[in-house]
Amino acid sequence: SSLPTPVPGGFLCHTITGSGTKVSSDEADFSSYGSFCNWRIDFRYRDVNGVTYRINSGQTQLKCSRYGTRTVYYSSSTTFKPGLACAYLYTNGNYTTKQCHSITY
Repeated sequence: SSLPTPVPGGFLCHTITGSGTKVSSDEADFSSYGSFCNWRIDFRYRDVNGVTYRINSGQTQLKCSRYGTRTVYYSSSTTFKPGLACAYLYTNGNYTTKQCHSITY
């Protein structure tokens, strides 16, 4: 499912697809009233104890945009630990906001 999270002057939407601990894709996009410059979106995965066990870092987009998106597709054999899957938005190298979904059995 996708839930919008407010960011300064806009929204970050995060969608994760799959079933149980099998994740087939992770997608995040933002829209804003003003431009975000030099932005990137990372996907971070934490177990039920809050320990980060996987980071999928996006490439910094060296431009200013009012909209941006990133999608990562995983193979059907990729399993994740129960916990949280989070999309992190960075602008100009600084953390801006995040949005998380639970991964459960």
